[in-house]
Amino acid sequence: MNRNLGDIYESFLSRCVRGVRKEQEAFQELAKARQSSASLEQRRKAVGLQEWGREELTESYLTGKEAFEKEGDVYSLLSLLKNLARCRKELLEKVEAEREAKHRKREQEAEEEREREEKARRAKIKANGKKVVFVALALFAVLSWIGYMADKREQENIAKATAELVDGQPGKTSDETKTIRLPGGATMEMATTEIIAGQPEKTPGETKVIQLPDGVTMEMVWCPAGSFTMGSPMEELGRDEMETQHQVTLTKGFWMAKTEVTQTQWKSVMGNNPSYHEGDNLPVEQVSWEDCQEFCQKADLALPTEAEWEYACRAGTTGPYAGPGNLDRVGWYQGNSGNKTHPVGQKQPNAWGLYDMHGNVTEWCEDWYGFYPYDAVTNPVGLHGWAGVGKSFRVSRGGDYSGEWSCRSANRGGFRPDVRNTALGFRPVSRQE
Repeated sequence: MNRNLGDIYESFLSRCVRGVRKEQEAFQELAKARQSSASLEQRRKAVGLQEWGREELTESYLTGKEAFEKEGDVYSLLSLLKNLARCRKELLEKVEAEREAKHRKREQEAEEEREREEKARRAKIKANGKKVVFVALALFAVLSWIGYMADKREQENIAKATAELVDGQPGKTSDETKTIRLPGGATMEMATTEIIAGQPEKTPGETKVIQLPDGVTMEMVWCPAGSFTMGSPMEELGRDEMETQHQVTLTKGFWMAKTEVTQTQWKSVMGNNPSYHEGDNLPVEQVSWEDCQEFCQKADLALPTEAEWEYACRAGTTGPYAGPGNLDRVGWYQGNSGNKTHPVGQKQPNAWGLYDMHGNVTEWCEDWYGFYPYDAVTNPVGLHGWAGVGKSFRVSRGGDYSGEWSCRSANRGGFRPDVRNTALGFRPVSRQE
């Protein structure tokens, strides 16, 4: 009996000790829970939450209260505090997430507002720029019109004087030639092929061979007087706005070199060879407009006007390219040149026997580069220019061994008179009878 009582007593003491330990552990957990609750309360105030959510906290409170009333020990109180802490933590996380979302939204709205302001600023700058451009164009148009009217009056005077000189001249026969003198005693013969003021018509393209120094030869072709449409139609591929179509009449025929001036011909007159692509029968290049004027002065020749050049190039055609109308057959350009010049006279000539009017090298003309007139003109002699603004560029024609569209009959280019490059040459004319 005593042994049994002793066992029961020891068992009772053991349970009491374990209970005390569990109760101590529970109170420690309770203290932690209260600290956590206090920390959550501080966070609530920091984020500006006025009160805890009623639905979440009410549910947690009722659950914990029920357990506390039922069990009546510290564990139910601990469960209540833990549930409250969990609900409060979830509520804080929700509130902080909402605050972060609102913050991102405000930043996005601020960025969109900055973009709208920048867009409006750019639109204002663009609108102001258009006003400036409009005013500049209007002023330019007025100045150009003034210059055009002055040029027109001068051309009318030239046409009148030309008509007075032409009337009454004796006609030329189809086999009649003209001889001009070159340095070193050489001569150049030219053939006539057109009617001027009642002269008998001749066959275009008749040529004569002339002798230059050191046995060098040059051929010249007579281009007949006549009228043609200068410029290009709106639908032509590669067309530029500076190619306004207008009617041009040339009352006098003129001589034009059959090919671009070769390096051999240049050396015979000038005594040097400035070309980058060297070859006796290659066109001379790297010659400025001023260099060509010096050559022409020594040889008693001239650069063609822009109207003379396009008239001779077209030779009665109206399409983008003369001859058969196929650029590959009549000229050296980017598609077949290998990015270099080629000997003159290898491609097909146009209807008047002129070679390389398309491609190979660009050819200098007499004119200043500027707007075309809209009205018909007679014998334009390079006076258009940038009327009222200042003359800066001389016309170049025919394109070169690079671009395709620049080789068109109507294409126009312009360079300063002192410019030299590896694709810029010329062919001379003579307007003397």
